[in-house]
Amino acid sequence: MAAARGWHDVVDKLLQWHSDVEARNHAGNTALTEAAQAGHTAVVRLLLANHAVVDPRNNRNETPLLLAAVSGREEIVDINVGGTITGIPRQV
Repeated sequence: MAAARGWHDVVDKLLQWHSDVEARNHAGNTALTEAAQAGHTAVVRLLLANHAVVDPRNNRNETPLLLAAVSGREEIVDINVGGTITGIPRQV
């Protein structure tokens, strides 16, 4: 829920407490999926920096990149497409 709402500080604290970055909700969405779909760029960057899997598929076989694209979240799409293999965004 914190990632979906864009609560960067809460997500950061949860990660510091070693919360599972790949935990899923009832729809099979990870925090990265929720943040990407909602357009929370800072949270997406934080999750990727903490080694979130870039392309997890939810129960409907959707990825964060797909959901960001259909939601019009261009900056999120740019992060995903421009990222490295590890999913950490390139610094330009």
